[in-house]
Order: sequence, then C-alpha cells, then structure tokens
Amino acid sequence: MRSRQGAQAPSSLAEKPSSPGSSTVGSSTPDVPSAEVPLAEVPLAEVPLAEVPLAEVPLAEVPSAEVPLAEVPLAEVPLVDAPLVDAAAQALVLAVSAANDNCGVSAAQLRVLAVVSHVGTINLTQLAETLHTAPSSASRLCDRLEAADLLRRTAADGRDRREVWLVLTTSARRLLDGLAQQRQAMIAAVLRKMPVDQRAALVEGLQAFSRAAGSPAVAGGTAQAG
Repeated sequence: MRSRQGAQAPSSLAEKPSSPGSSTVGSSTPDVPSAEVPLAEVPLAEVPLAEVPLAEVPLAEVPSAEVPLAEVPLAEVPLVDAPLVDAAAQALVLAVSAANDNCGVSAAQLRVLAVVSHVGTINLTQLAETLHTAPSSASRLCDRLEAADLLRRTAADGRDRREVWLVLTTSARRLLDGLAQQRQAMIAAVLRKMPVDQRAALVEGLQAFSRAAGSPAVAGGTAQAG
C-alpha cells in the first residue's frame, strides 16, 4: 500500500495552475488558428505581377531617350560625308599651302587680308567678330599689316569721325593676286590628273558648298584644265 502511494505524484505537481499569458495546454487559444489561412491565399502584393500583361505597355510608347532626336542640334549629328569632305579639304590645303608659305606673311595675317578683300571695307569690331577673336588680338594683327604697308586705317565718311575702317593697300592687292595665281596653277596641276567628268562634278560640288557656307561662288567657271 505504501509503495503504490509513493508511485503516484501529488496532484499539486501534476496540475499546476496556468499563469496569465502562458501557452500551456488548457489555456485559451484564438478561435482561428494560423494554419487555417493558407500561405498561398495571402497575396504578396495588391496587384500580382502575373496579372499585368506585357502587351499592355507597347514598346513604341516607351521613349528610348530623354531628348527626342528632332531636338538634337544638327551639329551634334555627324554626317557620313563630312569625313570625306574634310579629307578632300586637307588635300586641297596641302596642294596650295606652298604658295602661301613663301609669301612672308603669316597665315593669320593672310586671313585678315582675305576678309578685308572679300568685304571691301570693315571696321575693327566687325573684323574681330568675323575672325572669332578678341578685338585686341585683331588690332595687333592690323598693326603688323599696317607696318608692312599691307593695310591702312581710314576715318569713316559718316558723322562719327572716330570710327576707323580697314582697307587694303596696293601692295596687299598685288600680294593677294600673286598668291591666287600660284594657288590656281598648283590646283590646275592636280585637276589635269582627273577625268573631265569628275572635274565638272568637283567644280559643281565646290560651288554648291561655297553657297551653303555663305561665300560667293565663282560664276562662269569651266572644268577644263589643260
């Protein structure tokens, strides 16, 4: 009898009262356990990705760049013909550079003389704008040309006598005419190596280029050389 009673645990040890908030068996549990809501039925987002068809976003409506092509300046769009024209221009410069190199006048000074010859009369401010340089730099070029008797400063005929115009001297015109004859002779030597039809196409293309660049094209020219 005594051993049987010792084998049984006291009822106070087998049934301890549950404290509030404990999760032991016998305590109150939620009416809907979490297992009754399957994970598959819980959407990861309010609009599932699979329900948005790609066809509803046409590729044509998606801009490929922030700036449309029509708004890009033409200078930023290289033309395939530009490298060819540049190479031909370099060949032309090399063909006529020997005449200018031996004239005793720098390339910058020759450009001043060419601008004044083309315009006729021009003041210092207009010359600087045409050369895309500062008026002080243009003035120094004119000082050297005036010292070489190739350029002369004259007062304007209008009301403002303080305005000074630039004109070529007789020596400058003689120099430019001689350089033009030498360049043309060198160009003619190259043109003789070209077929007649290619020479005609070249002259026509150069005249069109001159008009587009704002320079006067030579009228009445002929493609015959030699």
